[in-house]
Amino acid sequence: MRSRACFVAVLVPAALLGACGRSALMAHGRLDASPGSADAGPVSWQDMAVAAPDAGAIPDGLGTRVDATDAVTPGQREVGPPAGSGLVVEPHAPDLGTVAVGAQAQEAITVVNETGANITDLAVTVMGADITLDARTTCHAALAAAAVCYLFVDFRSNTVGAATGDSLLVTGGGQTKAVTIVATVAAAARLAASPSQAARVATRGSSSVPLVISVSNYGGIATGPLFVTLAGSGVAEFLIVSDSCSGAALPVDSLCGLTVAYVPALNASDSAMVTLTISDHGATVATVLLTGTPQ
Repeated sequence: MRSRACFVAVLVPAALLGACGRSALMAHGRLDASPGSADAGPVSWQDMAVAAPDAGAIPDGLGTRVDATDAVTPGQREVGPPAGSGLVVEPHAPDLGTVAVGAQAQEAITVVNETGANITDLAVTVMGADITLDARTTCHAALAAAAVCYLFVDFRSNTVGAATGDSLLVTGGGQTKAVTIVATVAAAARLAASPSQAARVATRGSSSVPLVISVSNYGGIATGPLFVTLAGSGVAEFLIVSDSCSGAALPVDSLCGLTVAYVPALNASDSAMVTLTISDHGATVATVLLTGTPQ
């Protein structure tokens, strides 16, 4: 019960604190033991000095960013967005990873006005031949205090290797922030099929010896999901017996395989010719020319 009384005493003016309450606050650093406080009789609210916690232990609260380097005045705690935090641009070095030659990669950059005042001279300078700002960009000349806008960056390069010289300069409110685009440009995926052409002979109504086709990716990046199609006048007489390529995204220097058989109809009279195509619906294509002759 005595400890509860001490706790309740904190909730009333210091003038009503007994010795127990004043001693407890002084012991925990919450009451200044200067003349006119604990030793000099009743203390008013104005005479109380509430000590701030250690700077490193100050929590974030109510949208305020506080860290161990912030100056905190005893008896004060900032509430709301801090003025003068600056122009914040994030991320400052976005990594787009590996991008195929000629392919496009995109990145969104966030710009926040934490200067504590409206910015009326916001400007963005694009540096480098491989990046542009697309139409979705919302950062223009004006940015109100505590407001956010976005830069949408399109990256496309025809040079293999690490991207160099591609950056943005964001200026406003007397500040300049740089954004450096990081990317590795690799040769596009490239497919090869072996054999690239083949012929099969079969008795009408029966199947030929199966043809095994290997498909490899010798490019610089993985393919997208692969699609396998047969097309040509004799497509009904060729059968895909097995297929480990369809739907697979083929990594660099990897293989997938197909097995195809020629199955001429009972009334087949002419040779059949078809093209087997393996593609990721992009520029990555491999073809096999197949010919079948009935007996």
